[in-house]
Amino acid sequence: MKGNKKPLIYLLAFVVIFAFFIFILLRPSTQSKAIKEIKTCANIEDVKSTWYKYRTELLEDDDFCQAARDQLTSFNLKQTEIAEIKKWLPSKTKNLNVIVVPDLSLRIKDSANNPEQIKNDTALLNKIWSSFKNNVRLKMNTKDRLIIDVADPSQAQDQFGSFANNLLFDLSDHKNKSNRLFFTNEIQTRFSSNISQLYNVASQQTSGADYVYYFSEKLPTRIKKSTLDDDYRNILLILTDGYLEINNGSSVISISPTPAKLKDYCSSGVLNYCLPKQTIDLSFSNLEIYLFEINERQSGKSCDYRGLKKWWTEWFKSMNISNTNEDFFFRRQDAISLTQKQIETIFSH
Repeated sequence: MKGNKKPLIYLLAFVVIFAFFIFILLRPSTQSKAIKEIKTCANIEDVKSTWYKYRTELLEDDDFCQAARDQLTSFNLKQTEIAEIKKWLPSKTKNLNVIVVPDLSLRIKDSANNPEQIKNDTALLNKIWSSFKNNVRLKMNTKDRLIIDVADPSQAQDQFGSFANNLLFDLSDHKNKSNRLFFTNEIQTRFSSNISQLYNVASQQTSGADYVYYFSEKLPTRIKKSTLDDDYRNILLILTDGYLEINNGSSVISISPTPAKLKDYCSSGVLNYCLPKQTIDLSFSNLEIYLFEINERQSGKSCDYRGLKKWWTEWFKSMNISNTNEDFFFRRQDAISLTQKQIETIFSH
């Protein structure tokens, strides 16, 4: 009889093991429980509480993180609320939005004050390009972007429209493959050849670079706002000698302090200036700006730099630019490699 019981014992053991196996399979996972809880949350604090409850186990779980973002998005959040949430909930992507606006005014032909300026600008633009590429090429499914822009419609003899599309590099549509595959030889040639053509056209007939127009009319459309899904670091790089002047028919209007006011500041430490009225209500708190190739004219040697820096700093502060208390104002240097290293540092932040 004992021998006859063995098959029953084996069968019972099999049934128990099989039942346990089925239980394990059907038991709600931590992930499914967490996502279910997230979907029942009624407000930001509920989502935050649930997030912290499961964060230790599910921080790297894409589905859990996305469920939290989706539930929060359903609350029609304000930008200030999104900013607070991003302090504890990671975004799906971290992106660079790089905007480059070279000053294509007379400075590019002024051999007395800015010798070989086009050569310098081209070297720095190539460095910006390579730094952008090195920063984003190992990522995937991101929305990184680089734009070469001009300050106003008169730049490049009103012909910038013929270059604009070829100087916009947007990885948003480069899906499900390494960003490295975006940077082909064809893309490199497109960048280099269009930069060369842009400067060639601009140098034939220069005009003042109206950065006041750019900040008030064009820059707001270039900035990317971060969302719960996508985080953007907005960087504006300007190549300019620092003197902001606008051609007005037969006359030149100084927007930055005039040479006389810069000279007074040099001797007295008091700078009398006005900030552009067109930008008085603008705020770019999610933007970093860096100026390169600041260069005193021969008439203002050892004098103008401090006054120009003071004016640009106050102007940027009035627009709530995020990095005005840091180094953002860089002199033209004899060794271009030093400026190139400064560009590398900006991208490595």
